[in-house]
Amino acid sequence: MRPPYAVAKNTLAALAAKDAGIEGVEETLTGPTAFAFISGDIAKVTKGCATFAKAHPFLVIKGGVLEGKFLDAKAVLRLADLESREVLLSKMAGAMKGSLSKAIATIAAPMSKGTRLFGALQDKAAGDPSIIGGAGPRHRPRTTTPPPAMSRPTIRPTEQRPLRNTRRGLTACDS
Repeated sequence: MRPPYAVAKNTLAALAAKDAGIEGVEETLTGPTAFAFISGDIAKVTKGCATFAKAHPFLVIKGGVLEGKFLDAKAVLRLADLESREVLLSKMAGAMKGSLSKAIATIAAPMSKGTRLFGALQDKAAGDPSIIGGAGPRHRPRTTTPPPAMSRPTIRPTEQRPLRNTRRGLTACDS
């Protein structure tokens, strides 16, 4: 798509720039002047204009206006050296993704180092429990005899004890 352009008299162009509030245009309005009106990707269009100017030496870029500010010829050619908007956005997204990945790796590094440390300590302690202060599998000596059962006094039916009446009820007594 070719940008629309117009050829105008320098005095009329100076008056229009003054009415639009753009200063600094008057110095560049000498000799035949054409104006190109562009929209969209500025770097792409200025690249096309600069390439065309190199191929056709009669075309001289005198300046430009970007967002209401006048740019001299050097500034316009610097815009032509910029990469397209899509490339710049993808580079910015890549840089942000790289920064985010580095931040996550920095945050996760102490945890993974600690995990590796405890894993190595566990492997070493399996071979030598004294490494971590005697921790590790404890071996209790097992006894071959079971623990003694609790003995209860047995009351034989022939031995009957007398009962005493108390506030708590009837209780057996030794008398």
